[in-house]
Amino acid sequence: GQPAGRPDGADAFQPAPARWKDAVVASVVPDLTDAWVQAAAQLTGRRALVVGPGIKTGVPMSYNDPGELGADIVANLACAMASYKAPFIVVDLGTTTTFTVVDGKGRFVGGIIAPGLQVAAHAAATAAAKLPSVDLRAPRCAIGKSTREAMQSGFVLGQAAMIDGLVEQCRRELGEPAQAIMAGENARAMAALCKTVGEHREHLTLEGLVRLHLLNRPA
Repeated sequence: GQPAGRPDGADAFQPAPARWKDAVVASVVPDLTDAWVQAAAQLTGRRALVVGPGIKTGVPMSYNDPGELGADIVANLACAMASYKAPFIVVDLGTTTTFTVVDGKGRFVGGIIAPGLQVAAHAAATAAAKLPSVDLRAPRCAIGKSTREAMQSGFVLGQAAMIDGLVEQCRRELGEPAQAIMAGENARAMAALCKTVGEHREHLTLEGLVRLHLLNRPA
């Protein structure tokens, strides 16, 4: 299913300042949050809803300090809980690759934060000057016949293998066959390389922001 209020048409995503009545700010860079809030206020005439401590998510928490959760994790939880039957694991591809785990009782029990594909590739290229920059796409086989193919294998297939391994580990710790949903940029392509991921939903985080708005500022 889809969370209530999910935009259905492409027109819903087109810039239309006259229609902007409210905004949600989800920032993982605290120094920029105020600037985004001020910009949103100029566009909408009211203070934006900021994803942070105290926001309603619709998800019971079994976590040491929910207030330290990143806004992306909170948004992912809101959308996934409204869309999928627990237990589930949301794998979100971004600067970091995050795993958000909800048990069979519908409680957020924790997660994993690992280096994202782009970050890993950049770190390797920075640390080893002789390594070329490469397109981050899956090679034809794991055993590379050139430095470029070997890097693509390590970065892309390595990321897929890491995801599969960590999803399986989460399932063992949960003791339940949790479904895995992949979100974020290139979710479709990466999900196709993973054995454990059953569904991809590239814009799940954005849909979660819509859900958070509905929960916290109902019409």
